[in-house]
Amino acid sequence: MPLPLAAEEEYFTWVDAEGRIHNTLKSSQTPRQEQVSTSPNISAKNEFLDEEQLASKLAEEQKNKPPFYIWIDSSGQRHTEFVTPETASAVSETSAVEEEFFDHSLIPPMRLPQHIYDGPCCGQYLKAFADSIPENKSVLFSRPGTNTLFRTVKGEAPAWFFKVRRSPTNHILSVILRGDHSGPALLALDKHAKPLHLIPALSGVINAETWASVENRESRIEVADPDVTHFILYFPNGAAADASAEIEWLPVSR
Repeated sequence: MPLPLAAEEEYFTWVDAEGRIHNTLKSSQTPRQEQVSTSPNISAKNEFLDEEQLASKLAEEQKNKPPFYIWIDSSGQRHTEFVTPETASAVSETSAVEEEFFDHSLIPPMRLPQHIYDGPCCGQYLKAFADSIPENKSVLFSRPGTNTLFRTVKGEAPAWFFKVRRSPTNHILSVILRGDHSGPALLALDKHAKPLHLIPALSGVINAETWASVENRESRIEVADPDVTHFILYFPNGAAADASAEIEWLPVSR
């Protein structure tokens, strides 16, 4: 007759606060509450935080370990800066403003050489300049060269002559060219029609034809030279008969 099997001892497995696994013998005489309370590394204290305590703890951690960002300047040097409430607010305000992009920039250090400025160009064209274009206004020019041609080393070139109303801030000259893709040149002058900057060929973004507009090329020029007031937009290689340009004078938003 087989002997009766002894009852197998039962264990329960638990993990303490430090991640160690324990196997504890179950005992009918020892209530589970007592086993848990007498087990090492287990605290009966309530570790849950209410909303106010959690916010206070997060604020303390942020104070001791503030967030930071890493950036690299134009010379390749790496910078690390901590984010304070003041800088976070400034970054937020800056990001809300659309960043400006330019195809060309006219700045004082990049002016033409002095001997060109002192040369014979271009005082004889002062009467050819159209009325000043005010801020946030656009003017349409068409049929270049029907009135005054601009003399270059290659001969006389079709051109548009216009001036702008200046204020102390930097500005954007927007040129939307239609009907011609030869890449006109832009000469920027002061109020005496003395040449300050030359862009031999305007670059820009090609906008495809839509139901509302024909194909065009838009060039955005940052005018950071405060002495620039007059412009000559000319075509060294000739211009199409139906060429036109929409010129707009805008203050820089930043």
